[in-house]
Amino acid sequence: MQSVRIGDRVSFHAPGNDPKTGIVAKCNRKTVTVITVDGRQWNVAPVFLSRVIGAETDAPSGNSQVIQLPNKR
Repeated sequence: MQSVRIGDRVSFHAPGNDPKTGIVAKCNRKTVTVITVDGRQWNVAPVFLSRVIGAETDAPSGNSQVIQLPNKR
């Protein structure tokens, strides 16, 4: 079994859908919860997951949800 950790970017092919890319949110013994870029939650068997390496994502470019906080003084 391939080991994935919370926070890993993974990819899988959902039946009847396009390939999905998301981030691992939770790991159980039989399933892994993946949150996709469109905000949907999928429970996937670990054998169907593959790690995404580099810029191989379907995330829209320039649409970052990271908020820069001001520095404490």
